[in-house]
Amino acid sequence: MHYLLYYRGLAFFQVDEWDAALRDLDTVPAGPKSDKALRGKAQTLYHLRRFRESCDVFTKLCKKHPEDVGAKNDFRQAISRLAEQKKGGYNFKMIQEKASKTY
Repeated sequence: MHYLLYYRGLAFFQVDEWDAALRDLDTVPAGPKSDKALRGKAQTLYHLRRFRESCDVFTKLCKKHPEDVGAKNDFRQAISRLAEQKKGGYNFKMIQEKASKTY
C-alpha cells in the first residue's frame, strides 16, 4: 500500500496538486520509500509556501542522510525563503536570474 501512496503522491507533485501530494506523501509508512516520501513532503511544503514546516522536514532528512547534497541545497533555499517571508526582504536580482533560467 505504501508504494501506491508514494507513487500517487509523486504523480500529484508532478502536476502541481500540492495538497493532494502532501496528503499522500505524509501517510507513507516507514519502509523503502519513506525517505523519498520525506523529501517529496519537504518539497511539497516548500511549493505550498509553508517554509517553516519545509525546513523542519529538511532538517530531519539532512540528519538522516548528511551526504545528500541535493537535500542540503533545497534546505538552504527553504531557509532563504523562510527568512524572506519573515523579514519581507527579497533578493530581486537572484529571483530575476532564476526566472530567466527557468524560461
